Amino acid sequence: MGAGAIAAYLLWRVSGIPEFVRAFTAGFLGIMVPALFMAVEFNVSGYGRGIFYLI
Repeated sequence: MGAGAIAAYLLWRVSGIPEFVRAFTAGFLGIMVPALFMAVEFNVSGYGRGIFYLI
């Protein structure tokens, strides 16, 4: 979850993007980066190959 938070923070520091776009995208990154990492981890370990259908 820390990777999603760091990605969101780095995006938030970009000043050329309007605030509402940064807020939406930072929230999206904060949720999707950890979810994608978990899906990749489950896929690599062979546990629940259908996890990608949830995302």
